[in-house]
Amino acid sequence: MTAQQMSDKIVERVVGDAKGVGVSVCEVVEACGPDARGDFGLEFRRNLLLWGGVSPLFAEAFSLAFEGERIEVGILPKILVFTEPRWLALPIAKSVRDYARPRWLPVTLLPKGRLGQAVAGRSPARLSPQ
Repeated sequence: MTAQQMSDKIVERVVGDAKGVGVSVCEVVEACGPDARGDFGLEFRRNLLLWGGVSPLFAEAFSLAFEGERIEVGILPKILVFTEPRWLALPIAKSVRDYARPRWLPVTLLPKGRLGQAVAGRSPARLSPQ
C-alpha cells in the first residue's frame, strides 16, 4: 500500500463515519491494517503525541490526509477521553505546547466543517499550533 492509498483510506473512514461523532486516531490505524502499525509516534509538537505505535508510512499518509482539506482535527474534551476505544499510557496534555516529557493530546478526526458542531455530546476544540 502506498502513502496516498493509505491517506485515501483515512479520509474515507473519517468522512464515512456513520455515527457522526468523529473518529479516533486508533480507529483509522485499525482501518488501515497492519501496514499502519510500527514504532513511530504522531508528534504534533515536541513531546506532544497524537498517537503512538504507527509506521512511517502511516505518519506520511496521516499528513497527506489533511492536504485535501476534507478532514480536520479537534481536541477531545478530557471528560470524553476514556470513552475512546484505546488510549495511550501517558499523562494527558493540558494545552497545546511543547513539553519536557511526553504527553498525549487526545484528538478526534471529523469531516471538514463539522468541527464547530456539538455532535452527540462532543464539542471538540480546534487544533492549531501556537
